[in-house]
Amino acid sequence: MPLPSLLADPAAPAFLGGIVATAMIGGWATKLDAWYRGLAKPRWQPPDWAFPVVWTLVFACVGIALLRAWPLLDAPWRVALVVAAITNALSNIGWSVAFFRARRPDVALWVCVPLLATIVALFAICLHADVVAGLCVAPYLLWVSVATKLNATIIALNAAVTSRADAPAVTR
Repeated sequence: MPLPSLLADPAAPAFLGGIVATAMIGGWATKLDAWYRGLAKPRWQPPDWAFPVVWTLVFACVGIALLRAWPLLDAPWRVALVVAAITNALSNIGWSVAFFRARRPDVALWVCVPLLATIVALFAICLHADVVAGLCVAPYLLWVSVATKLNATIIALNAAVTSRADAPAVTR
């Protein structure tokens, strides 16, 4: 299905607007301040500049997946797609707020549960509609799986401060 015909679908503005809003709010919530910079992080963590690049690509892939799947789904599957997409967006934003704004990596790790569950749901629903749509969700699942492992590792490396929102920046 060519991109211009996908964008002509009446659902396109809602899906694309939701993705852009999720990215913008998540970006706003991401605060790379002294607290974050002071956390011990594993050597395998990607560099800070990679995160916005990867998130942009991931959100683009999810947008393509949603736009490809939507016209191929009947009403019950469409409802499931919308519920999964909205729950996913809220979980995605919730993770950024918990980790960066509330300074609670421990709470953020719990937010990974519904986040990953909704990504799996999006993958399954999109795959039901179209193999390419399902495959477009796969990078999102991979990236958030890595981010979940990174979150857990940061908690382990900073056990003394990661469960207290008022914790001062850690010195290494």
